[in-house]
Amino acid sequence: MPTDLYMWQQFLSDPRCRAAGGTRPTVLNFPSSLRRDQLPADRLIELEDWGRNLQDAGWCADFTLRTLDKVVKTRAEETMRLHKEVLQLHGEIETHKRRGARLRASVDAKQQRIGELRSNPSEERRRGQNLRGQIQVVQSSRTWKLLTKLSLMKSRIPGSG
Repeated sequence: MPTDLYMWQQFLSDPRCRAAGGTRPTVLNFPSSLRRDQLPADRLIELEDWGRNLQDAGWCADFTLRTLDKVVKTRAEETMRLHKEVLQLHGEIETHKRRGARLRASVDAKQQRIGELRSNPSEERRRGQNLRGQIQVVQSSRTWKLLTKLSLMKSRIPGSG
């Protein structure tokens, strides 16, 4: 954690600390990490230029306006991006809600059917016996027997199958 951040967190954690914010930039940061390839003499020139500019009230007012314009534009773009993302997420949530409702309805119907089957297994046994009886009737019919014999005969004829 950067030491400056830690220091500010310590200040702000004190219950007696009262923090206030403003609408104008009050700090300029010149991070070394962005100037690794810069010679110390060049850094000194850069800082002296900034120091001279900051002594000019007109330059400071213009700099403040340019900075605020950039911040407002950046925040507006970010707000629009986030708004689009929120709308997309709302759509996805609604899709998932509909899917969830369909799945719940399907699960409820299946659980109800399971309950019915458990409460009346003899009905399913009767249904199974009825289906077996129907299969037996079909298999004992002359048509079924003839088709079975024809099928066996056809499989014995060379080139028929």
